[in-house]
Amino acid sequence: RLTRYGLMALLQAAGFTDIQVEERGNDVCAVANKIIVMVIRMARPGLHSLWCWPLALLLAPVGAAFLLGAHVSMSLGLGSTEDPLGYGIVASKR
Repeated sequence: RLTRYGLMALLQAAGFTDIQVEERGNDVCAVANKIIVMVIRMARPGLHSLWCWPLALLLAPVGAAFLLGAHVSMSLGLGSTEDPLGYGIVASKR
């Protein structure tokens, strides 16, 4: 996984200028995303559904709480951007 500085270095080496890198989300968003993805994977039908479904039902409210926390942290400018969900990049190539 690249950091914003690694992305900027790669883009500069490729000849891009006027590079703007912006984080998408923060660390709370990343945790919420991982929990939600885990709940969705556990809720899929399969061989282990006897133990996955109950665990998914237990984790679903935790995921919802983290999702709410992610929205609150983003709107209040809290949380760290050291571990974002990803990056948005705008750059020019001449």
